Amino acid sequence: MKEFYLPYNFIPVTGIIRKKQQGKQRLRARYDYDGEAQRPDQEGAKHASAKTLARHDLWQAGRCSGAFTCQLRIISPTVVGNEHKGNDPTEVCQYTWDGKPAIPANSLRGMISTLAESLSQSALRVLHPDFHPAFANIEQDLIPWNEQRFLNSGLTPAELLFGVVESNNKSDEDNRSNRVQDEHTHNLASRVRFYDGKLTEGGNSKEVLDDSVVLQMLASPKPEGYPDDDNEHNEIDQPSLYFRRTQEDPSMTYRDLREYTGNPVPPHPLPHGRKFYLLREKPDQLDLTEYAEDGSKTKNRLKCQPVKPGTQFKFNVAFDNLSDAELTLLKTALVPDPHQGFYHRLGLGKPLGMGIVQVKIMDTEYIDRKQRYSVDGLLNGGGKTTEEAAEDDPSLIDDETLKQILKAGSLKALRAGVAVRWRRGHLKNEKKEEAAPLPQLDPDDKFLPDFYELRQFAIGSSSKPKVCGDDSESNFIVEPGEEQTKAVVWLKEQIDGMDKKSFDQLTEKELEDRIVGPALSKLWEKIADHEQKTAVKELIVAAAKKRKWAYRWKSGGSKRAKKKYDAWN
Repeated sequence: MKEFYLPYNFIPVTGIIRKKQQGKQRLRARYDYDGEAQRPDQEGAKHASAKTLARHDLWQAGRCSGAFTCQLRIISPTVVGNEHKGNDPTEVCQYTWDGKPAIPANSLRGMISTLAESLSQSALRVLHPDFHPAFANIEQDLIPWNEQRFLNSGLTPAELLFGVVESNNKSDEDNRSNRVQDEHTHNLASRVRFYDGKLTEGGNSKEVLDDSVVLQMLASPKPEGYPDDDNEHNEIDQPSLYFRRTQEDPSMTYRDLREYTGNPVPPHPLPHGRKFYLLREKPDQLDLTEYAEDGSKTKNRLKCQPVKPGTQFKFNVAFDNLSDAELTLLKTALVPDPHQGFYHRLGLGKPLGMGIVQVKIMDTEYIDRKQRYSVDGLLNGGGKTTEEAAEDDPSLIDDETLKQILKAGSLKALRAGVAVRWRRGHLKNEKKEEAAPLPQLDPDDKFLPDFYELRQFAIGSSSKPKVCGDDSESNFIVEPGEEQTKAVVWLKEQIDGMDKKSFDQLTEKELEDRIVGPALSKLWEKIADHEQKTAVKELIVAAAKKRKWAYRWKSGGSKRAKKKYDAWN
């Protein structure tokens, strides 16, 4: 059986720095933008009012200012787009500076700040509002800075370091009128500045760009040829790539997710974490066929000229008023593993293996602000020095997350010879291949489930998966060999009495009609024994959920049947 890896994995999100303090106690990665950092024994305490942390109006004693000079080396074909031209295919022009290919500062900033967010278990500064409750259910401070967080908690380290703007819905008149603070949107400027990555000296702008190619479609992770989204019963490409119902049950359909986003009430879907794209086995030798179309398809495709592997750029990162811990967080985000190397992801086509780059800190320059504005400083170099201004302080870095990020950026996590790609082909051909288990990135040393496998679950309490397309033993409520409880026996007897066919002769569709239908709910209402009635209800609800039949409860008699089950306890 041919195996392959899906293009990405997930770094778990906890909102807690897993640095052990006195046993199992952990530090929260939360700070106040206008107060003192909360110590472990101050958790939940009122923030201090004196501004001591993120200041832009003065140079603070004991804080670090200066700049890193960094080298960025292209490992796999990379495109960081600027202007877009035409349509079908749309041409994405490589960003340039002074007429030469370059890497824009905002892309570098996004690449590094995202990693800093993960390392410090900070808030997700970019997150669709529909999924705020799902992440807030893990930790309130994971969602973007909003009115609630402004009133009740401080900023997380990445927000404090890279800046943040409060998410404030101005059209919500109730929220505006109830604000305790003034009505303007709160924000905090960054204390880190990125500058464009420029082609290193000697680089020929004409030679660094590869031939023009049309990329494979990037619009969706849904593989081409799968049933469309309207065909709910045969839905295969599942949002369980990103969310799961529980730790034990990763299954989640598009309809489940739409139900949640339309009415976001508990239980919330559990997010797998922050997405990290996997490397390729030989990223510097990425074959054109891995990411380019054959040329026959141009609709909804992008055309570009990638920067060739081996090309080098130089960029600067300036910083002001950083604590030792913040400076260590910034350095670690730039170069997570200075000894073995680490591969960042940048630009277009990351799921296709493009955009793999490597960053090195070539030089560090610190500025002694007090010395700079003295007479001696003005006459002798302005207080600049290359000497180390501070020792590393990893207190803002989650140890477990760092280990997982290093694994995500390492080729050692992948099996040799196993490709990284989307699942290909139609459902009927999918029996010939299975996705390999994703590399271990779970903090509990468990393999994360393969969220893309074509699975459906048997009716009843068993969670043992059964591969789609295998029709053997399809009409059962529990797995063979499991206990035949009173609830199971009752359910089989009632379904037997509804038709001339016996339970074991029913097709999948016929069984579905009976399980979620109103006729069965009427029979269920007549059960006198409270314990048995509860067991039967749980069996029916679990059957529909595990076999993805719950969508049938959205209309007609089946909807009325579901209301009966929900109303009774």
